[in-house]
Amino acid sequence: MFGKGCAGRERSELPWISGINDWSKMKGSRGKDKVGKLETHFSSEAHVAALRDYSHFVYKDKHADKLLTKAQREGLIDTESQLCNNREVVEMFFDVVKDLTRNGLALRGNETSPDCSDGNFCEIVYLLSRHNPVMKSWLENRSSRKYQTTYTSPQSQNEFVMLLGEEIRAIIRHKVNQSGFSSVMADTTPDVSHSDELSVAVGFVNSETLEPEERLVRISETNDKTGEGQVKDIVKSLEISNIPLLTIQFQTYASTASMSGVHNGAQQNLNEILKRKIPYTKCVPHGLNLVIEHGCEATTLISKVYDVLEQLFVFFTKSPKRSKELKDKLDQIENALQLRNLSKTRWAARAEAVKAVWTSFDAIVEVLQILESSGD
Repeated sequence: MFGKGCAGRERSELPWISGINDWSKMKGSRGKDKVGKLETHFSSEAHVAALRDYSHFVYKDKHADKLLTKAQREGLIDTESQLCNNREVVEMFFDVVKDLTRNGLALRGNETSPDCSDGNFCEIVYLLSRHNPVMKSWLENRSSRKYQTTYTSPQSQNEFVMLLGEEIRAIIRHKVNQSGFSSVMADTTPDVSHSDELSVAVGFVNSETLEPEERLVRISETNDKTGEGQVKDIVKSLEISNIPLLTIQFQTYASTASMSGVHNGAQQNLNEILKRKIPYTKCVPHGLNLVIEHGCEATTLISKVYDVLEQLFVFFTKSPKRSKELKDKLDQIENALQLRNLSKTRWAARAEAVKAVWTSFDAIVEVLQILESSGD
């Protein structure tokens, strides 16, 4: 029972287990200046260690759980309980971040608040604390913790987003590796700050469902609009996302010369960087949009239509009185749509702006006549 695991026992022998076939060697001498095996064993380090363990085993007052004081045991129980509560709190923080980001909502609010306590993240956390005693205790007992942290600071919120992003990219990377091949898709669009944002996505076949999937891997600002500059940013995005370049077998971009050009376009530059031929396919929706856009600009009549749509939107929205007149009239019409602004970054918004006026045309004309007669 006590023959293994202690210092010095690696040199212990096995006569007590395997037995002997010569009693004289057990008790008597085994040669000149050599005592018997019995005496040798009693004086060995292994026997002394085993005997000491046996003594502790016999006397229950020396058992490990008895040696720990009641206060120590309570401290260990309390520490384990705190660890469980901490894990539960952090899991709730991750759930809050996932819910906000999934719905495209900002985590933080007014920049004048130094701790961002008025943001969506903190507001939801405070709401949870009203109904969850673990979260409530976490926020109220901050001063009693070693580092007095709550993980609700802007830095912690950013870290939650970063960790979730890394996990998502790891899942995408795993699926791409399982598939064995992928396609890269990229396009740029200006954001509200008028900076060009490069979106890079990968397409692959899910090895489990055998269904094609497309996943956005990174959005970053781009300044070099040449084909070479765009490809460098695309490759950088793939490398940062740990997407193996060896899996890239196809590429798809917009129809612009900088992307689709056979000499200096992005598609040709990717071939040169990867040192192999990557089949290229033009983005069909982007091509169709260009046809529609240039077709609309080719005729004065249609271009004026868009001018009128924009003027209608501005006319009604800049005046609360006019806006209310139109809203009251549209509420009386089934399936009527509110006026939409012409978006400069999203293609679909233009179609929605046309549809809104088309379906509500009679109501708009009637409200305009009312406003005209009233002198507005």
